[in-house]
Amino acid sequence: MFQTYPKLISGFSSLPNFAIYTLNPWFLLMAGVAIIGGLFCGAVFTLSTIDMFRMLKSVESKISTTNYKRHRAAVKSLLAQFSVTSLCLAPPFLFVLVIMSNFRYAQVTVQFLLTVFASHSSVNAVVLVITTPPYRNYVLRKPIRSQMVIKVSVGANSVF
Repeated sequence: MFQTYPKLISGFSSLPNFAIYTLNPWFLLMAGVAIIGGLFCGAVFTLSTIDMFRMLKSVESKISTTNYKRHRAAVKSLLAQFSVTSLCLAPPFLFVLVIMSNFRYAQVTVQFLLTVFASHSSVNAVVLVITTPPYRNYVLRKPIRSQMVIKVSVGANSVF
């Protein structure tokens, strides 16, 4: 970097903790392994999802309609929650792409990716409530109005 930007030597040399990471064969190997691993995990997810729906279809005639609908809703809920996992996987993948591409606004982009990464648990909780009927019904229920009981004492008799 100092060969490319010699004017920056004085500014960077005053920093106590500074490291320069360049694109080298090890970094490229690590990025390649991560991409291959991500594609493998995506394939496993896709094949297991197809298999779950195939198994669910095969037991449709053997279980009651109510149980089938419950199982299908559970599988859909799990798929929706698992898809939220992309908020954990996409930012690091995009982070590597940003670093490898020498993008001009890399710092702002990485800060945005960290924000997306940090939103995973909140989004997962919202998806869980939306896709799981018992939770959704609890959140969307109408609040019970508490009826006030007024006790009035008149002599020996009490009126409610």
